[in-house]
Amino acid sequence: MTSLAHFEKVAGTIDLPGRAVIDGKLVSAISGKTFGNISPRNGRELNQIAECDAADIDLAVKSSRAAFEDKRWRGMHYRKRKAI
Repeated sequence: MTSLAHFEKVAGTIDLPGRAVIDGKLVSAISGKTFGNISPRNGRELNQIAECDAADIDLAVKSSRAAFEDKRWRGMHYRKRKAI
């Protein structure tokens, strides 16, 4: 098997998450909108990505602020953060 053929076989099995990570969870955009993630290599669509807007950003910022204020990450041992 050639390197390119092997790459395409393996790459075809990878599940690319298309959702945003907010508050440690994979979530769809509040609007439900998505856009195509296009491969620069061959122009094919790899998957659909959550098209986040201001409402999603506000939610992410609120979540980040809460994590900062309650020190859930700062007080955690670096090994546990790395595992997460």
